[in-house]
Amino acid sequence: MRSSAISLLFLGILLITCLRAFEIEDNDWAETFDVSDVSESPHVRATRSAEAAKVKRKMIKRKRKRPVNVEESESDKPTSPIVRKVLRRKSDLKPLKVIDAYRNNVTNLAAINQRERDARFFSLFTVVRFNNDECETSTGENGTCYTSSDCSSRGGNADGTCASGFGVCCVFQFECGSTTSDNRTYFVNPPTTQRICNLMINRMNDEICQIRLDFKTFDISDPNAEGKCTTDFFLVTGGSPVPQLCGTNSGQHVIYSITSNSGPTQISMVMDTTITASSSRQWIIRIYQYECSSRVLAPVGCLQYYLTASGMIQSFNYKTDVRANGEPNHLANLNYAICIRVDNGYCGIRYAQPTSDPFSFTLSRDASVAILAFPLPSTGVKYGDADCQSDYILIPGGSEDGISPRFARDRFCGISLGSCMGATPTATTCMAVAGAVTTYSKPFIVQVITDTDEGIPLVDKANRGFRLTYNQQPCLRGR
Repeated sequence: MRSSAISLLFLGILLITCLRAFEIEDNDWAETFDVSDVSESPHVRATRSAEAAKVKRKMIKRKRKRPVNVEESESDKPTSPIVRKVLRRKSDLKPLKVIDAYRNNVTNLAAINQRERDARFFSLFTVVRFNNDECETSTGENGTCYTSSDCSSRGGNADGTCASGFGVCCVFQFECGSTTSDNRTYFVNPPTTQRICNLMINRMNDEICQIRLDFKTFDISDPNAEGKCTTDFFLVTGGSPVPQLCGTNSGQHVIYSITSNSGPTQISMVMDTTITASSSRQWIIRIYQYECSSRVLAPVGCLQYYLTASGMIQSFNYKTDVRANGEPNHLANLNYAICIRVDNGYCGIRYAQPTSDPFSFTLSRDASVAILAFPLPSTGVKYGDADCQSDYILIPGGSEDGISPRFARDRFCGISLGSCMGATPTATTCMAVAGAVTTYSKPFIVQVITDTDEGIPLVDKANRGFRLTYNQQPCLRGR
């Protein structure tokens, strides 16, 4: 192919040199080349070269021998399918010169060859692009889809493939003293306990508004007898307020907001290494970054946000077992909101204790001497502002059916969840009844409040906190 191209170039140079010496008059017919007739095979290119040489020789011969105004017969004109002669009269159109036609033909052929070479090149080296979406590793963890080189350069570990095999599922896992700006990063405990272990979190981009921390594993020392985190605690700095947490919180999560002016945020585990811990001091915290336009963005002020029509909510450090000496499990000095997204077609929500755990609502009073079993006794039910002043949850407009405004209450406490129910539909007074609490007040929010001195006085003992199921209720007529 290279030798053919060289021959063709040489022939063109030779033809140009000859025709410059023998210029065709304006009334002469000229030779033009039809690019559509040109094939790319070597045989056709050779034929084309021979025909071009033949035309050149004839034209030179005619220029030397014939009179200027002698009219040529049709039989003298070349009839080759490769080189098409077009007779043009001077009065119709200025004739093209062979040299111009040949130059144009060579240029067109070069352009065609270049396009074909480009097409072959791009078919072999196609650029594949894909989004850095969430993926699942071979071990079932969540990662981010990157190219293998990007994953390695960002400090991640490839575990499985994604994007139809063009990418790898990249897992970012960091210990103490690290910095990350990647979504779905894991913050894990080091092999040996450190006094302070922190991770710096930078926003992926300027559109990030919220960061969610999922506690896949969270097991550090319990609070003291007053419900305060003094030995070990988890701390978030740099975003909207997050309370100090301790104890066991695996499966829980927290959300904090950041603004366009926010700098990096930091999550820290602070531990008193001089004291023998009552736990294994282990954690695996998964970090999500959400843009302001995200459909799962939590409403402002929500520390926790649940997206399903039914599920389970619980207080921090909730445990089914009782600590020694009646010390509480739930934490002191809390004031935060649990929010649940309202699904389409639902207008109400019902909260209830799971039937497998009769101690799943023990917020105030002495739960150490209580022997609870279903059906739960109504004596442990407390509600309203008068009875619930220290530790309680707030369910706006909560009642037995969520419909009767006369008996609706907001605050609920005690050692059994229940409501105020009238003896008859027209009753003006109500009595405490253990059971589920329903509300049609939206948005669906449970506010959690605990005082600063949990366990003092001693009447508040062995309180585990709460663990409640929730189920959204269909809209009623008129609501």
